[in-house]
This record gives sequence, structure tokens and C-alpha cells, in this order.
Amino acid sequence: MILFAASLVAAVVQRYLAVLVAIWASGEADGRTVFAEVGVAATDVDPDVLFAEAARAYWWPVSALFRRLARRVREGDFALAGRIAIRALQLQVLAMLFQVIALLVAIVSIAGSLA
Repeated sequence: MILFAASLVAAVVQRYLAVLVAIWASGEADGRTVFAEVGVAATDVDPDVLFAEAARAYWWPVSALFRRLARRVREGDFALAGRIAIRALQLQVLAMLFQVIALLVAIVSIAGSLA
């Protein structure tokens, strides 16, 4: 029973990370599209206003992560968002592997107790 619960927790974590990565990716793509349609160059946008407006859209814990990301980008670390997305993807894969292993062990355990 504990292994099924652990597998469920891993599934929830994996899905949460997948949603975060999908949101980040679609937000970036949508932003580029909107800028292109409106005819605004990235250099014409005030980054402080952009970050402040984007921060209003997020709930905790993503809002805390976004504020940290915005602060680091203002400091010149433009690759941080990509590194965070890659780490989230890696955590998602680890959660999925843990979920599969826990589920298989639970199934084998139950099958062994029934035999």
C-alpha cells in the first residue's frame, strides 16, 4: 500500500513539473508571437514593466520562482530560464522512473503474496 501511495505522489510531482515546463514554453512562444504581431521589438519593452505584469499572473510557488528568475535576468543571467526548464525536465524524468519502479515493486509484492 505504501508503494502505491509513493507511486501516486511521484505521479503528482511529475505532472506538476510537466505543467510548469509547458507553461514556460508556451508563454515564451506566445510572447514572441504577440511582439511580432504588434510590431514591437524586444528592445522597445521595459523589462521592469514586463516582469511586473508577468509576476501578477503567477500563484505561489511559481510566483516566488518567477521573482527569483526576474531578479537574476535583470542581473544579466539570461540562460537561467533554460537551466531551470532543463532541471525541471530532469526531475520529471526521475519522478516518472520512481513512479514506475514503485508501481512494479508493489505489483510484484502483491502477486507474490497472492501466490
